[in-house]
This record gives sequence, structure tokens and C-alpha cells, in this order.
Amino acid sequence: MEVLRGLALTTAVAVGSACAADPAGSGFMGGQSGQSGIEDGNDEDPSADGRTSGVDTAGTGDDADGMPGGPKLDVAGASGLPSDTMACADITVEIVPADVTIMLLIDGSASMNSSYGPNNENRWAAIETALLDRTTGVIANLQSEIKFGSTVYRSASGAPPCPDLTITVPPAFNNYDAIFARYPTTQDLLSDTPTGESLLATAQQLVAINDGSAKAIVLATDGVPDTCAVPNGDPAPALALAVQSAQTAFQMGIQTFIISVGDEISAGQGGVAHLRDMANAGVGKALDDPNPAPFFEANDLDALAEAFGTVITGFVPCDFKMNGQVEVDQACRGTVVLDGIERECGVDWVVSDPETLRLTGAACDALQDPSATHDLTATFPCAIISVG
Repeated sequence: MEVLRGLALTTAVAVGSACAADPAGSGFMGGQSGQSGIEDGNDEDPSADGRTSGVDTAGTGDDADGMPGGPKLDVAGASGLPSDTMACADITVEIVPADVTIMLLIDGSASMNSSYGPNNENRWAAIETALLDRTTGVIANLQSEIKFGSTVYRSASGAPPCPDLTITVPPAFNNYDAIFARYPTTQDLLSDTPTGESLLATAQQLVAINDGSAKAIVLATDGVPDTCAVPNGDPAPALALAVQSAQTAFQMGIQTFIISVGDEISAGQGGVAHLRDMANAGVGKALDDPNPAPFFEANDLDALAEAFGTVITGFVPCDFKMNGQVEVDQACRGTVVLDGIERECGVDWVVSDPETLRLTGAACDALQDPSATHDLTATFPCAIISVG
């Protein structure tokens, strides 16, 4: 399988350099122009970790194996801005999409041992095949490009620990063997499905990993959720808690994508509306958004494998690492332009930490389009950025 994500590239954006006085008193100084470029996704990345990098230059957004790739991105050069009292020579610093961390949050309730689909496939085994088959599995093929982790969530009728998240593998590159070794047998599955509590706890664990990566949770579950307080009770509070947890996770910077393993969720209380609410909440949309986020109802092994592949390869990070440090509280003095449109600081973009430019709102949404080539530039006054 070739590289499936189209945003793993290395290029540059021009930002203001360290301050320098203008000897001519003209209010500006000439400087080095920015660079732009894209790399073919089949080229090897010379970086030490051996990961491939590149963008899809074929114009389809898809890779040769038919799996969806990310949008094409041309991060172009831009002229620096002079500071209020000093002038800056433009320099070019590296900007790359952030690493991607995907936490696989897998329902470990007893019903996952049931069969489903036209071939009566075991749900638990079907997830293992979709993720961990050594030839076709998503983790096996993408472990060098994505930091994968996994958590099996479960509970025994609300008994402590609840949620039980003890079967967890922290995210890392090249993590296939560790995840495979910890994937439980069916004897390890417990009775209940505390989805809301497990989702929130997993998001908190991801936030604590301060590695600058863009993070998402892929939730795979086959049933209507429980809560630790009231297992097997009225499902309405458990449905609401799951949606609220997805909303909270998004506010923490963690997106959530839901895969229904079978049709029990859509057939139960809440139905398809619950899956839609979870999908919208997971990416920061209003629950009644007229353009709802996609969710996935996988009723057999093939559909399950396709759902995992689509979600994981389609997760496009809106975070970009800069080879420079910006004063976060002064970042709005800079300018960010995406696809020829100047974007509003605090609405369409933020500097989330001194080295990270994050597109938000409509700007992040625009970046998700796999059929378009995107141009991104960012400029900052020299007074608020240091490079080196």
C-alpha cells in the first residue's frame, strides 16, 4: 500500500526574520523571497524516521490503491511584514503539517463477540482483521506515518474500575507489534459499554501527550452506550453523555470519528440521529448542522475495513509546525492567507503554541477538500518571532 495521506509534505513559508535596523531609513529592507513547492508522494523522505512525504499531484486526491488521500497542499512563500519601529529582511522557515496521532477506542463489551453480516463474522475478530491483518490492515500499512495507539473500553456492570481502560497501548510510530500483542481474546470482553466516560478519559490522556501532533479518536462500537452510574438503565442519559464527551474532546483539540460495527445503534433508542450527533459533535459541528459530518455503519468485514481506512486516511491535520517561535499573545499581528483569502486571527487561525499554526473554523473545513490544491502563506512581524 502506498502513502494514503496527502498532507505529509515538507515545504516552506516565509516569515519575518529577527529584527534589523533599516540603514536607509526607508521603513523596509529587501530580503530573501519565500519558496513554494510540492513533492511527489512517491519520493522518499530523507528525514531520520524514514517516513515518506509528499502530496498527491495527480489531481484526484486518491492513491494508486484506490484509498482516499488527503487534499493537495502548496505552502507557498510570502513576504515578511515590517515591525512598527524596525524593519525585517524576509527569511524562509520550514513549515510542515503536524504529525498525526490516532487513538483507536474499541468497544470491549460482551456483545462484540457476536456475529454479524451476511457471513456471520465475529465483530471482535472483524476489527482485528481490519486493523491488524499483516497484509491489508490499516495499522500494518500506516504505522510508519501515523502514531497509532489503542484502548479497549469496557466495564463489568459498573464495578470499579469503570470505565475499565486497562488494555491500553500508548500511541507511537511503528506500533503494530505492541497493539497486536495487547489485542484481547474474547474471554477478556466484559458486559457493558461506558462510551461517554471512556471517550472523555481517552481525550484527557491524549491532551497530556504534549508532542505537537494533531490528535483524533476513532471510536468503534456495536451498541447503545451505558454509563458507569447506571449500567443497562435508561439509555437516554448515556446517549447524551456520549455526545457531550465528544463535544468536550473537540474543545480540548481532539476530534472524534464514530464507526458503528453493525446496525444495533441505529436500530436502538436514538437511532441514526445519535450517530449523526456523535459525528457532528466529534468535529465541532452543531448537532443540527444542515451539512452533517459523516458517520460509518459497517455491517460486514469489508465495510468495516473501508470505514477504518476512510476515517484514518481522511483525517487531515489543520496544525502546522513552523521552524520559528511566535509570541502567542502577539500572533494576531501576523497575516495568514489560505487559497488567496486573508483569514481572520482567532476565527480562522490561531498560534496554539509558539511553533504551531492551527487553522480553525471555515479555514480548517476548506483544507479538508481532497479535490483542490491549497495555498497557504503566513507572515509575522520580526518583533514577535525568532527563527533558528
